[in-house]
Amino acid sequence: MTTLLMFMWLLSPKKMQVTATAYSTSPSENGGYSITRTGKRLRHGIVAVDPSVIPLHSRLFIPGYGYALAEDTGGRIKGRLIDLCTEDRHWEGRWGRRRVEVIVWPPQKPVKIQGRHKR
Repeated sequence: MTTLLMFMWLLSPKKMQVTATAYSTSPSENGGYSITRTGKRLRHGIVAVDPSVIPLHSRLFIPGYGYALAEDTGGRIKGRLIDLCTEDRHWEGRWGRRRVEVIVWPPQKPVKIQGRHKR
């Protein structure tokens, strides 16, 4: 019996309505933090999510923001609320609080495949 370890993208994106707010990369506005829950540096393209709704490491497309990775969480991020990280404080203020339909691709997961191979 041979065991192969394969990595496979789950290519079934999900659409969902969420409320999106924005936050800046400034540690003074993030409780002193400059890294995400998963250890990445805060930057544009990072999104804080509720992991019970959108799993960490998921890929997202947010209209008006672009593609992002779910790499952060927040004390006030519950349910279908997401928080978009930005390095531009002016953009953060202009974004405000919006209802948007996002596309979510689940995180990449390793899949073990077992089988018999005839020689």
